Amino acid sequence: MNSAKTGKATKKLSVFSRIALALAGAMATVIIPSATVPSAAAASASALGCQSTYAVLTHANGNKSSWRCSGRYYTNVKASSFSAGGWSGTISAQGSNGLWFYRYFCDFNVINLSGIFVEYVELSATKAPHCS
Repeated sequence: MNSAKTGKATKKLSVFSRIALALAGAMATVIIPSATVPSAAAASASALGCQSTYAVLTHANGNKSSWRCSGRYYTNVKASSFSAGGWSGTISAQGSNGLWFYRYFCDFNVINLSGIFVEYVELSATKAPHCS
């Protein structure tokens, strides 16, 4: 390879290298937000981590599961009732007909579940859109 072609290749490589370094530097400054735990109520528009009120799922056998932080909680139990406390969100359940469905809830709802199978309860980090 002659020196003229080598010089062009080196120049192109150095331009490419400068672009790659600039992109790498830009990516290094990307800020990834961390989870926060504000003390706002579920009715507010700000994100929740945890709050003082509990959502409570009463199992068909009388046991209870309760949560006070946003998230998805897999239960896989038959349940008799659900009390939302200050939370809004979704229950994924299987009806007696075998079909899966979502049951939406809002702050302080009490839901009779009549022994249906509950896959999970999801407590929304912000007020759920269906509660507006």
